This record gives sequence, C-alpha cells and structure tokens, in this order.
Amino acid sequence: MKQKILASEIAGIDDFPAAAAAHAVEMKNWRAHQSRVQQDLENEVPRDRAHWPQPQPRAHPLVERAVDENDEANFEIVNDLPDPLVVRKAHLAQEVTRAEHAAVAAVVPALKARFFDLRENDIRAADSKLLAELRAGSDGVLRKISGKSLSPEEMARAVEDARHPDDTRHLADQADRRARIEAIQRKAAQAHHDIEDLTADTIGSWTPPTF
Repeated sequence: MKQKILASEIAGIDDFPAAAAAHAVEMKNWRAHQSRVQQDLENEVPRDRAHWPQPQPRAHPLVERAVDENDEANFEIVNDLPDPLVVRKAHLAQEVTRAEHAAVAAVVPALKARFFDLRENDIRAADSKLLAELRAGSDGVLRKISGKSLSPEEMARAVEDARHPDDTRHLADQADRRARIEAIQRKAAQAHHDIEDLTADTIGSWTPPTF
C-alpha cells in the first residue's frame, strides 16, 4: 500500500527517495538470502555450505515505512511545508516590528513610559481643578463685582500661567514624544502593508525602512 509521507517529516533526511530506493534493494537482497537459508535448512545442506541468517536491514523509520511488503519503494510525499514566499514575508514583517519597537524605545524607554504618563495625568488633573475653580469664580463673585466673566481663552491662559514651568515642559515633551512615536508607527504600518503585496519577483529587492 502506498504510504503518504509528509515533507516536513523528512526535511532532515538527505535525498529521501534515494534512501527509500536503496533500502528497498537491501530488503530484496536480504529476503532472497533468507529464502536461501530456509531452502538450505529444508534440504539439510551441511552447515559449512549452508547460508546463515542475517539481521534485517534497518533504516530511518520513515524510510522503512516508504518500502512496502513487496520490498518496493511505494510512497507519496505530501507537501505540507509553508509557502517560501509566505515565510520570507513573515521574516521581513518581524524585522520591521523589531526595528519599530527599538525606535519607540529610543523615544520613550519602556521603564520610563508609565512614569511619564502618570505625571502627565497629575498635571492635567491639577489643570482641570484650577480651571473648575476659575469657572466657578468667573460665574460667581467676579461677575457680581465687575459685571463680566473670564473668557475661555483667559481661563486657559490663567491655567498656563499658574502651572509650574517644569510641568509645562513635560506636557510639551509628551506631545513631542507622541508625535515621534506616531511617525514611527505610521512608517512601520506602511512597511507591513507593502510587505503583504510583495511577490516572488519583488521581494528580493525590497528593503526595510529606517526609523
């Protein structure tokens, strides 16, 4: 019966068809010899002229499986290996992803990112609290005394003026970091998009982006 052999199973066996054919020949020769052994035994051939049993030839289990009961190489290799183009695309995509992560880490080291975000949240929470107080004052006592209230622009300016310069700098740095990271992510996204469209003819000339 013809055996189905997966290509992935024999990837480590050099020239599997040749190995199976060679094993088939060895099995035929061994079986012929064993037949003569049996004949000599039945014919009571003297021991010094009789054929003696030999051990059965052994090979890789898959090679042995490829040889049928008639000592013929009888198999079909089923190609279950992934498409080489798909594999190359995956490797390129991984290369781009690694470069993207390294570029992002150069902008915001992983161990600093959470602190940067928490500090920004604290600053914005303080800004929101002050803005609420300014709105309450503008709609209350200030309006009663002066007859007018602060405009949104005036309140925003007051919040900026009240904030510590280091905090204002941190907010600006955060905005700059986010813009740089977004640029990196967009470049990586474009590269991943382009990789998907590569063909066997174009993949060799494609080069990953620099970040």
